[in-house]
Amino acid sequence: MANKSDEMVKMELLSIGELGQLKLRVFPGGSFEDQKHWVDGGLCFGDGNVTYDSCDGIWYVDREWTDPLSGRTCSQTPVLAVEGTLALERGSDGNAQYQRFFHVLGAVLSGVMGVYYLKSGKSPLRYDLPQAALNASQLHGQDYLVVTDAGVLGTLVKACAADDQGEVVSRIKSDMGSYFQKFLDQKFGGELEDYFASRSIIRLDSVNIKYLAGSFRNFTESSQRAGHVVLGEFLMAKYMLNEEFYFLLPRLLPREVETLDQSSKKEWLVLRADNLGTLITLDDLEGVNEELRVSILSLKDKPLGGSKAGGMAKRQWNRAMRNLETFIRNGVITVRS
Repeated sequence: MANKSDEMVKMELLSIGELGQLKLRVFPGGSFEDQKHWVDGGLCFGDGNVTYDSCDGIWYVDREWTDPLSGRTCSQTPVLAVEGTLALERGSDGNAQYQRFFHVLGAVLSGVMGVYYLKSGKSPLRYDLPQAALNASQLHGQDYLVVTDAGVLGTLVKACAADDQGEVVSRIKSDMGSYFQKFLDQKFGGELEDYFASRSIIRLDSVNIKYLAGSFRNFTESSQRAGHVVLGEFLMAKYMLNEEFYFLLPRLLPREVETLDQSSKKEWLVLRADNLGTLITLDDLEGVNEELRVSILSLKDKPLGGSKAGGMAKRQWNRAMRNLETFIRNGVITVRS
């Protein structure tokens, strides 16, 4: 059965429609065709080893195209890939907004302009999403845009149809940069380092470490659906830092990493194949005392919030992470070479 949010987004894309030589590939209803690679008639990109999740719709022209990731060729050239969500309309103001960021990323890595469309609503757009997309654009040499207005998206499609999108893209990117800078100035006095600290990112002269409460269950239990969020947090750290970093999941055990390495979970494969972020666990840290280790691992499979017990577990987690961060900053705990 098709996701209602996805269907509403697809209807919006269909309402923009096809313009001139610009055609639209979209699969409304419960079709699984979108899960195929673009060159096979679907809406996914990847190189065979790592496949990014599907987009909601892609505008294209009938012209031969060779995928730079897989080297495969087809007769349709993708021009503009869009992934959308009603997260803002439905009141999602947390990191759930990050979870579809990697859908469009596959297109951007394939040299296709990408748009993450979060339809405006009762919740504000996460302030770092647009800046992360701008940084991804710079790093990969292809525009990754974040928009919240269907009218802006329609204007972009029309400009692409006329092959005259430069001015529209520049305006969107300018608005994206201003959105983040305004928040940075208001909340952190313009200090980027304070932003990093608020996002559980430890910045030292020789190392960057992003830590998160992600667990084995996030990637293996369908009820959790949190693999997208873990990957989203990873990608936000990657593109906001724009340099090498360690992604620390203290609740994950080395044997669980080995198990996941044998799996075909898209989010996990994208994370593990990354060229800037390196996954580490507690076992990859030197100097963790037994008390801190026990405190963290006693929370390994416990929900952090959502109930009285979850609230207590969350407080224990926060204390443990404060201690861990202090030890890392003081040089007591280091990453094993």
